[in-house]
Amino acid sequence: MATEIAELDFSLDDFHNQKVLRGADAYARLIQRLLFMRKGTYPTIPDMGIDISSYRFADLDVLSAGDLKNTIQQQCDTYIEHVPIQDISISTVRIASGYVLFIDISVAGDLKKISIAMLQDGGEIINTRLKVEKPKLINVPRGM
Repeated sequence: MATEIAELDFSLDDFHNQKVLRGADAYARLIQRLLFMRKGTYPTIPDMGIDISSYRFADLDVLSAGDLKNTIQQQCDTYIEHVPIQDISISTVRIASGYVLFIDISVAGDLKKISIAMLQDGGEIINTRLKVEKPKLINVPRGM
């Protein structure tokens, strides 16, 4: 039997109860936490955390992006129970105000994609966006 994940949010729902994130939304929050956490944040779990802010997005090439992808997968497998990651893709784009790192994570079961974008300027992450979306399905008409 599949385990349903739930993660508490700091915001309130329409009934002024604490909001609860479920499924891909909960996984997105947990993955985002792992991305920004530095190793040693929790002394009892010294290897937990990716510390994405220590990466220089301008220097990411195919090999280092592959290493980052493997690190994300390993951290998720180790510290997030039953995480159903199907695929992780990483890319960088140079824009006028710095470099943007895109991390797209496909989640099985929910059929959703977790997209994380981070803008780095001068070695410092100055903006982050997190989005969870269902893939767009194409409606193909059937023959008569």
